[in-house]
Formats: sequence, structure tokens, C-alpha cells
Amino acid sequence: MILEQTQQKGFFMRGKIAILPGLALALTAGQAIAHHSYASFDQERTVDVTDTVKQFQWKNPHIVVVLTVVDPRTRRAADWTFEGPSPNGLRRAGWSGTMMKAGDRATVKINPMRNGAPGGALVGVTVGGRRYLKED
Repeated sequence: MILEQTQQKGFFMRGKIAILPGLALALTAGQAIAHHSYASFDQERTVDVTDTVKQFQWKNPHIVVVLTVVDPRTRRAADWTFEGPSPNGLRRAGWSGTMMKAGDRATVKINPMRNGAPGGALVGVTVGGRRYLKED
């Protein structure tokens, strides 16, 4: 009887251990889908924004470009944040982590935020006379 209970207990433990990876995957799948969603960007429109690079972050999972943009009407400066693809894919397309730096003048072509916030998804970048991220 004790041997039989031990064997059953072992069976159930193996079953629980086998379920753990599947459970972990199921719990994180929604986060992965939400992370890669471009629903917050208006992909039907493109806008060009030109001004001074404040920050260029070359890191996973996405690069980030921040421009300090001066509104010509109000003369007020605001930081605009743009999200791009992963550094790995961009490296294969000729980008590098040193292609732009704070103080450079850049033009970014973006899909703007749907809510009107200052930012968007990168479609193209021109910096130092060189154009990156070819448009579709």
C-alpha cells in the first residue's frame, strides 16, 4: 500500500512539473503580444519631425530616439519619443549604436501616436545626410 501511494505521488509530481512550463508560457503570452502591438500608433499616416537629438538609446528590445522639438508658433520645446525596431535587425540594415548622438540634427518619419502624444513609431530616419529605415 505504501509503495502504491509513493508511485502515485511520484506520478502526480511529474505531472505537476510538466504543467509548469506550459502555465508559465500561457501567463506571459499576453504580455508578449501586448508588448509588440502597434495599436497605439496610427499606421495610416506618416509625419516628418525635424529637430535636435536629445537621446539615442541602442538597446533591446527596441531602439529609442528622443528629439527636442521646438514648436515654431509658441517657441516652446518639448521632447518627442520615437520607438524603433530591435538593434539586431537594424545592425543588419547598416545601423550602429554610434550613428547619431545628442546634439545631431535629425529628421524622423513616424507613424504618430493615435492619442496625439508627442511621439510615434519610427518609419525612417535621416541624420548626417544619410537616410535609414527605407519606407515600405
